[in-house]
Amino acid sequence: MINQEADYIRSLICRFPEQQKDWIDKIDSEFKKLAQTEFPNESDSAYQMYRSYSSAALDSCELEKDMFYKSMFLMTYIYYESALKKIFAKSNVNKSLEYYISTNHLELKQATYSDYEFVKKYAKALRDHLCHNGYGEEYKVEKITSKLADYPEVSINEDGVVTITDSKFILDVLGKEQNILNEIAERLGFKNKII
Repeated sequence: MINQEADYIRSLICRFPEQQKDWIDKIDSEFKKLAQTEFPNESDSAYQMYRSYSSAALDSCELEKDMFYKSMFLMTYIYYESALKKIFAKSNVNKSLEYYISTNHLELKQATYSDYEFVKKYAKALRDHLCHNGYGEEYKVEKITSKLADYPEVSINEDGVVTITDSKFILDVLGKEQNILNEIAERLGFKNKII
């Protein structure tokens, strides 16, 4: 399930740009037809009407894209947390992952540990910031922005509003989470990664 769920989320994320482009092309064609119908003999008026509708639709698409990517980011974090919970429940492990790593009861490979640190410090902080609207000391933007410099598609403005315009960061986080989950599942005896 670890890999199947990650692959499903990845496919949703990767299909979105094409689906959005198809929708934009369809709506653009409809706006052109509408403008020509409304102003059959006035090309300037038809063009102005088309541009007005088209501009509004493109603005809406940017908002929808941002909302989609934020939702997918949150979905990747939910996937990670719920998979950890399932793995630990089936292993009769009753402490947090942080506890087992900090007490050396569960030692991760160096690359996996780096992924774990990234997810813990940056992905979780961004998730908390999005879910809690930036309230609370632990959700301070400063904790997140230093690492986000590597991901220009994710920005946080001075008011703390997060904007995500592309999937690179989300797919990187998902890959790191999947890597962590696969190693933990293997170390706890789940050879087939079906939890």
